[in-house]
This record gives sequence, C-alpha cells and structure tokens, in this order.
Amino acid sequence: MKLNPEQVTELTALANNGDAKAAYKLAVYNDKMNTQAGWKKAVLWYQIASDAGISGATNDLAVMYFRGQGVIRNIAKSNDLYHLASEQGSATAKYNLAKKYIAGEVLNQNIPEGLMFLKEAVKLKHRKAIHLLATYLREGQYVKKNELAAFKLYVHATKLRYRPSALWVARYLEQGEVVSKNIKSAVKIYTAMALLGEAYAQERLGILYQDGEEIEQNLEQSVRFLKMAAEQGRKRAMYLLANKYYLGEGVNKDLAQAVEWYKKSAEAGYRLAQYYLGELYASGTGVQQDFKKACEMTELAAAQGYEQAQINFQTFCQ
Repeated sequence: MKLNPEQVTELTALANNGDAKAAYKLAVYNDKMNTQAGWKKAVLWYQIASDAGISGATNDLAVMYFRGQGVIRNIAKSNDLYHLASEQGSATAKYNLAKKYIAGEVLNQNIPEGLMFLKEAVKLKHRKAIHLLATYLREGQYVKKNELAAFKLYVHATKLRYRPSALWVARYLEQGEVVSKNIKSAVKIYTAMALLGEAYAQERLGILYQDGEEIEQNLEQSVRFLKMAAEQGRKRAMYLLANKYYLGEGVNKDLAQAVEWYKKSAEAGYRLAQYYLGELYASGTGVQQDFKKACEMTELAAAQGYEQAQINFQTFCQ
C-alpha cells in the first residue's frame, strides 16, 4: 500500500480518534515497509484494528506473531489469533487453520478439524481454499477421490480469477477423461494464461498448435509459445523447440539454435534431449564430432530409463 505523507497524517489522526479501518490501513502500510521499525508500528495498529473486530487485522496480527515480525515470536499466541480471526469471519484465517491442522505443523494434526475450516473458507469464496479442496478431491487425499467435484471447484476458483485453478480446468478439458473433451475451450484458457506468463500454458499451446487436434495446425504459433515456455525453463519446451529448429518446422532451419536448445534441455535433465544430443555428437551434426560426449549424453539418458539410449550405450559405449 502506497501512501503519501499527507495521507499518513490524515489516517493517523483518524485512527487516534477511534477509526479502526484507518488503523488497519496504517498497519498494512507499515507492514509493507518490510523493516523492523515498520513491523513494530504495524503490530500496534493491527492490535487496535483487531480489538475493534476487523478480522483481516486479527489474521495479519497472527502472521506477525508466527513470523516474529515486530514482536517476539509466539506460536501459541499466533494460533489463538488465527482462531479469533476465524470467529470474526476471516476466510483467510480459516484457510490458514485448515492447512495447519491438516499438516500437523504448529498445531496437532486433526484432519477432520482442518477439513471443517477448509470447507468454511470455501463457503466464503476463498480462492486458495477452493483450489486446495479441489486438489484433495482430485488426488483422493484426506477425502474420497472425486475428480468431477474437483473439476467443478476448479471452475469455481477460476471464476474468482485464480490462475492455478484455471490451468487445471484447461487440463481437464484437454484430456476429456472426467468431462467432455473440448480442445478449443482449453486453448482459450491456455492462451489467456500464457499471455499472463504461465509457462505450463505456453508449453501446452506449443504442443496443441503442433498437433492440430480439433484446432488448425499452426507451426509458427507452436514455435512462438514453445519459445516463451523454453525461455522460462520448461525443459520439454526446450526440447520441442530444438526439434523445430532442427527440422525447420514453423521457423527457418537452424542447427546452431537446435543444438543450443538441446543442450539447455539436456542440462535441465530431459532425457530425450540428452539422447538426441548424443546422436548429434556421434554423427557430428551441428557440432564437432565427439564420441566421448556422445556416450556421456547417451549414458545420462540411459540412466533415466530411456530404452533406446540403454541399447545404444551398451552397443557403442562399452
């Protein structure tokens, strides 16, 4: 929260005259300074706002005691404040308590209690709580597995603009195992997420535009999105982008670029990139022929269980 000196003076006057909302704004302002002096002031203002019944302030004060920011760390006090914030109606406090009870961290593990708090937070439309309950349903963790219910919750969180949930909605629509397959709808969601910088969505778009299933194949778009994902460190995208440069699909053929991306993917541990880089070293394609490096790359891929690499390593490297 950014405030100019005049605004700080005005809020301070209001807070000193009993305006709890002004006190809460001052608390957040000082908290965001990320300094010991700021945190100490934040604790004082959070306490005033909490005493006035502002649930968000109580939850934030619990965080301060948990982290030891502006106060001496006090886990018991933090837990008491989380419970108070929950009683005051804070969805975030309920979500925090859910995680603590379920994980058994700080609080003794109590899964039924944790799930109770989680469901209360879901009712209050807490996005992270909705996503977490959906994940438990998807994985069958702590609750009976129900992927259709998980999908519906992911949709709910997506409508509340929670990106991780949107990616799961797109996955389900792409796979078509739990709900009807709808590649076009998946692409629409992936595109929105990709343009917001989500690397997984960028990679999936690169693959979908390459395959052309239910959408028109577009190799140029495939390269565009694969490059976005590769530049963010997605090792599979690096490998697929290398293939594009190697074959000249959707981009001018460029062996140097192909080798560069194969190397990056191989260094990131992607076994197919390790295998094909080994093949390039063995044949001297795009690189100086080097049988030692060829075997090193092949061995790395073989160690990850890639069958053809295991065969080649046993045949040519031993």
